Amino acid sequence: MKRSYIKILIIELLSLIALISCLLLTKDLNLSIILIILAISLILLIVAVGYEPNNQVHQKDMIMNTVILMIIYYLVIYLLGIRIGFVESIYSSKLLALLKNIVPLSIILVFIELIRYEIITKGSKNKLIVVLSIIIFVFLDIILVSNKYDIFQLEDIFQIIMLVALPSIFKNSYLSYITYKLGYKVPIIYVLVKTIPIYIIPIYPNLGVYLEAILDIFLSTTLFLIIVNSLSKKKRIELKDVRLNYVYIPIIIVLSVIVLLNSGLFTYSSITVATTSMQPKINRGDIIISKKLSKKNIIEVGDVIVYKSGNNQFIIHRVVKIKDKNHYYTKGDNNNTMDQDPVSKDNVIGKAKIKIPLLGMPTIWIKEAFK
Repeated sequence: MKRSYIKILIIELLSLIALISCLLLTKDLNLSIILIILAISLILLIVAVGYEPNNQVHQKDMIMNTVILMIIYYLVIYLLGIRIGFVESIYSSKLLALLKNIVPLSIILVFIELIRYEIITKGSKNKLIVVLSIIIFVFLDIILVSNKYDIFQLEDIFQIIMLVALPSIFKNSYLSYITYKLGYKVPIIYVLVKTIPIYIIPIYPNLGVYLEAILDIFLSTTLFLIIVNSLSKKKRIELKDVRLNYVYIPIIIVLSVIVLLNSGLFTYSSITVATTSMQPKINRGDIIISKKLSKKNIIEVGDVIVYKSGNNQFIIHRVVKIKDKNHYYTKGDNNNTMDQDPVSKDNVIGKAKIKIPLLGMPTIWIKEAFK
């Protein structure tokens, strides 16, 4: 292995250890600590392997394409907000507060892209270096939202994986590719325009974490496809790069469907069966696709419904008795007795429509492993 590769790997490992230590040992991790770690990492990289000027061609066209994409993105989500509603920004609109929020974060985002540029330009031929860099950038994305989650709670860990880590993996993989082809300017424009407006604009579409995760994946994928298409026309792209589309797109579609079904925002949603109370019709590990109630989709005795219990657990049981059209008595097919409390119509998620056998077992195994 080249000496320069070894230097990059050592700096990457030291940076990752520092970030993990800060996350685990510091209760209130502020941006200044992250900024110091990134500044030191960038300086070490420049000293260790040198700095290469960003002279890639076609950057102006790609910057313009990126800006247009981001304008379209904000138009789409704000039009979507007309339907799903808006929320007020949690950030202060006062100038000093805005600067306090925006300036450190902007510098961090720029430092991340400069570090990515250094690593990719000097170590792109070493897969270990590239993979480790993506891991570091994903971990940084997790750190930047760590105040919203409890990293020691199973449910929060699962949400971090699905809603932060997965979109981040796609985003950072694409940005590393774009950096390799075009340098650091396009990625910097992208991350700044994607991140900063939420601190400035007083209202923001009430997307929810699930829909926002899906939109993040689609946005970074769209940017990647635009770059690939534009470069292919300019004959500056290899055939293997074009083939990446056919690898990523099916994965993105599957992940998007899974996240959307779990979001509860749409007519259909999914839930994994974790018990044997509905055997033999429904087994542990099956995935149930339910449909929200409507005027035509009413509940009758014998229907299997998905509802939320008093302790916020999702339960799938059969309706055995109806009281005043708004309360349902339920029972698991495999249980000897009827459930004690009736289910209010307001707590019903929907009627079970489709069963996918055993596809949810990995989710159960993961939860049991954490326990």
